[in-house]
Amino acid sequence: MVMKDNWELVSHIQSELGEGPLWDYRTKRLYWVDIFGQKIFCYNPTNGQTDAVAISQKIGCIALTSNPSILITAQKKGIYFTDLASGENTLIASPEATLPDNRFNDGKIDPLGNFWAGTMDEVYNKKEVANLYKLSPSKNIILTLPKLSCSNGLAWDLEKNKFYLIDTGVRKLFVFDYNNGNINNKQELYAFEDRYGIPDGMTIDTAGKLWIALWNGNKVIRFDPISKEIIGEIHLPVSKVTSCTFGGDNLNDLYITTAKIGLNEENLKSQPLAGSTFVIKNLPYSGFKTNIFTYTT
Repeated sequence: MVMKDNWELVSHIQSELGEGPLWDYRTKRLYWVDIFGQKIFCYNPTNGQTDAVAISQKIGCIALTSNPSILITAQKKGIYFTDLASGENTLIASPEATLPDNRFNDGKIDPLGNFWAGTMDEVYNKKEVANLYKLSPSKNIILTLPKLSCSNGLAWDLEKNKFYLIDTGVRKLFVFDYNNGNINNKQELYAFEDRYGIPDGMTIDTAGKLWIALWNGNKVIRFDPISKEIIGEIHLPVSKVTSCTFGGDNLNDLYITTAKIGLNEENLKSQPLAGSTFVIKNLPYSGFKTNIFTYTT
C-alpha cells in the first residue's frame, strides 16, 4: 500500500551522504549529518532556515544530550560530545583506535539513556569486522555485539521488550530481547531481496511498526515485525534513501534523508533532488520523543 507521496523538500542543501535525521522536541529543530561532507545540519521549520556546523572528520550519527547545545556524536575516530556553536569535539571513547579501516555509522540512545553506536569497514567493506557498542551515562563503553558487517538502523520497542537492528552488509533485519539495557537472543527477522533495495536507517512508530529506508530502493517502507510483512510504502524521487525519523509538533511528520554519492552524471540528471532531505507531513502514525543522553563534563 502506497501511503502518501506528497513529500516536501526540507532544505535546499543536498548532501553527499545525508544520514541520521534527529528531531529535538525541546527546541523544535531537525538535525541530520552529511557523513562525507563532514557537517551537521540544523533546520528550523518555523523560518525554513538551515544552519551548518563543520566537523573535522567523517560523522556517522548524532544524538541528543541534556544540554540542547551539545550533541553526542559517533565519528570516524570515536564518540564525542560536540558543541553545536563551535563544532568543537570532546572525546569520550575511542574503542576502535586499532581498526583504522572502520568508522562509526548509525547510532541512537535507548530508553534508559545509553548511547548505542555501531561501526563498518569503510575501506574494503569486509564482512564481520564491525561491532556494536553501548556507552552508559557514566561513560563506560562495552562491546555488545561483535562480527557485524555494517551496523545500522536501531530501534527499541519497550512494550514488547525488543531491540531491532539492521545489518546492511548482509541485508538483514534482526530482533533481540531487550531487558534492563541489555540484549540477547538474537534472531533473524527478515532478509531483504535485492529487488527491494538495501535496508539502511530505521525508526519505530507508537504501534510498534518499523519504518525502514531502502538504499537503491527509492522508498521508505512500513514493516510489521509480527507478521513480517511490508504494510506500507512512501515513494521518493531519489534512489539512495538513507534514514528517517518522526518529528513535528505531534511527532507525525516523517523526515527522510538521502544521498547522491555514487550517482553518475546521467543518474543526477534524472534525480536532481538526490541528497536532499524530505518531509511527509501529517501521517496517520506517530513516533516517540527522542531519548536523551546525560551530558556531564
